[in-house]
Amino acid sequence: MNIRNIRTGAVLGLFVILGSLLAGQATEVKIKVIVENASIRVKPGIDGAVLEDKIPVGAVYLSSKKEGEWYEVRFRSRVGVQLTGYIHEMYVEVIDEDAAKAGQQPPIFKGMGPVRVQEVKPFEMGLIFGLSAGSFMSPSSTYSDTWAWSELESVSEAGTISHKLGNPLALGFSFTYYFRENVGFRLSVDYNLKQNLADAKSAYQIDWTWTLGRGSFHDEGDWPVKGDFWLVPISANLIYKIPTGGIFAPYLTAGMTAYLGRANIETSLGYSNSWISSDGKTQLIDFFIIPVKVEKDLTTAGVNVGAGLDVLLSPNIALNIDGVYYWGSSYSDDWPVTEGTYPASYYTGTTLTIDWMQASDFKAKITKLSIKLSSFRIAAGLKILF
Repeated sequence: MNIRNIRTGAVLGLFVILGSLLAGQATEVKIKVIVENASIRVKPGIDGAVLEDKIPVGAVYLSSKKEGEWYEVRFRSRVGVQLTGYIHEMYVEVIDEDAAKAGQQPPIFKGMGPVRVQEVKPFEMGLIFGLSAGSFMSPSSTYSDTWAWSELESVSEAGTISHKLGNPLALGFSFTYYFRENVGFRLSVDYNLKQNLADAKSAYQIDWTWTLGRGSFHDEGDWPVKGDFWLVPISANLIYKIPTGGIFAPYLTAGMTAYLGRANIETSLGYSNSWISSDGKTQLIDFFIIPVKVEKDLTTAGVNVGAGLDVLLSPNIALNIDGVYYWGSSYSDDWPVTEGTYPASYYTGTTLTIDWMQASDFKAKITKLSIKLSSFRIAAGLKILF
């Protein structure tokens, strides 16, 4: 073998190698869907989650790679997200290049709809802001008493403590882990913003009638009601996300709730008394301003059920609308009366000492404060899926 033949063989071998390398590089082809209800999956294989389904016959994609029987394609979803997926070769056919050059192929398909992100994202974190419907407290507590003594033919007392709460704003955070495709565990915290009672009022009215036809007299007083109320439900729920294949992903939740909270309310009420003057000639009547105060710990447990909707804005972000009904305990609590010595409202120098017996008697005449923890909360916010 001479040197010329060796050189010629080497050059030919180099061309063969380069040709093989070039042939092994991916070439872009156009594929057309030829069957109904074809789908694109997130990975090559029937176990891959569906990214796009119900693709119309005739849709065309560009593909520069094939793994086994699956073509890799790139397209944009309806929300404008660039995605990569895989479609099986039995759903498509390669478009003839000559026909393509002649302009006989349909336009390239850009994607027809939503991404089924919920099937491939096991974690979710959400932040919501909303409103808790319904007052947690009864609108008011009342006090009433009637009595007579010596020259007083009748004495009538009536008091009202207004303490109705409005609908508190709620700020919520949730974390969800899907241990199956559509079933998961969600931990959520809803903080109902503290409500103050500065605008409420305690009213008191007293009427009395003397014997001997002296007629009727009337007096009254009112005082502010101060305090606050706060409640934090912490819930551990199972969540089931209803598979829809669209950008709308509804879900249902149910589970247990632990409540952390407290109610603090203080105000005053009138309490009347009658006595004989020091000279023994005159009977007097007056009322005294007695402080009352409630401090209630609201730590307890309950249950909840809810439903919501995620609207997928991208593979990693969803708009969230969430509603939940909480079943919690109901409390009925006395108004503790503060013992002590109090001055009369009009007769200077006259005082009344409230001991534990009188405090108990006065407290028994005030209707109890009713607090209920059951409520409905509706909120909206955003979720991050990862």
